[in-house]
Amino acid sequence: MLSFFKTLLKSDTQRTLDDIRVTIDILTEFESEDMGQLLCIATAMRNKYSLEMARGLIIDPVTFKKAAPKDRTNEMLRKTKRLQDQGMLLDAAAAKIWLHTMQTCDHPDLLPFGKLMWSQIKRGVPYVNSGWTQLILQDSSVSDWNLSGFDLVPLCFRDEAV
Repeated sequence: MLSFFKTLLKSDTQRTLDDIRVTIDILTEFESEDMGQLLCIATAMRNKYSLEMARGLIIDPVTFKKAAPKDRTNEMLRKTKRLQDQGMLLDAAAAKIWLHTMQTCDHPDLLPFGKLMWSQIKRGVPYVNSGWTQLILQDSSVSDWNLSGFDLVPLCFRDEAV
């Protein structure tokens, strides 16, 4: 019976890892300028979500998840799927970044993949201002977004944290 649960947990981790690898492959193909737009959306999402939850910033996913770890991850998974269903693919990609961030930060086997994902995302930092301008041209309500801390990498992926 114990081996069944170990297999079940391993397969769940393997599915997560496979999805993270696909995400990293897709991010690798993004032009740096496009990564600036994705980083804008991910930052605005982090800031908005952190305020709504009022229990901690996603910038420190380990602390953020501690209150209700499964709920937080499941909530972000639902958000990702809902955005995909609505055809908001860049927003869904940003939500997926936070989903994978929460999944990898406190999982030693997955942590290197989270770092790799964020090394790709960081390519967008120099392009955040132009990305924001492009997003505003598509939707003027974007100008109200809070992009503070767009250059912050989650604590668990910073070199000094690993």
